[in-house]
Amino acid sequence: MGDRLHFQQGDIHQLTLSEPADLIAMNRALHHVWEKDTASLFAWLHANLKPGGLVAIWEPAWPADRTALRDPSRRGMAFQNLSEHIQGNHFLQPAEIQTAFEQAGMDAKTYTFMQGNEAVIIARRPTH
Repeated sequence: MGDRLHFQQGDIHQLTLSEPADLIAMNRALHHVWEKDTASLFAWLHANLKPGGLVAIWEPAWPADRTALRDPSRRGMAFQNLSEHIQGNHFLQPAEIQTAFEQAGMDAKTYTFMQGNEAVIIARRPTH
């Protein structure tokens, strides 16, 4: 598969792909580049995918209701989000990410796991 698989890394704000990708994956990184105006970030993702291409985002699943952070399985996430906040970041609700994809013209689905503490959001660029 070495002739069919290519990995590229870099700052998404300055990254130029040599050709549109079949898959763009981000592992627990979106909250570091999430901006007030997410439209340009998600437009970049859309523009850099081949028609029918996928984006796979794995992120901590910040709950819509913060009282859910009282659950013992989420206490670590609450503490980690404090350190993210100090760095100027914050964890995202999966619905926020899914909405940003949909606003960029991509169909998106959210899959949660680890008792709802983690989410993978898969978005597809339309083929037309």
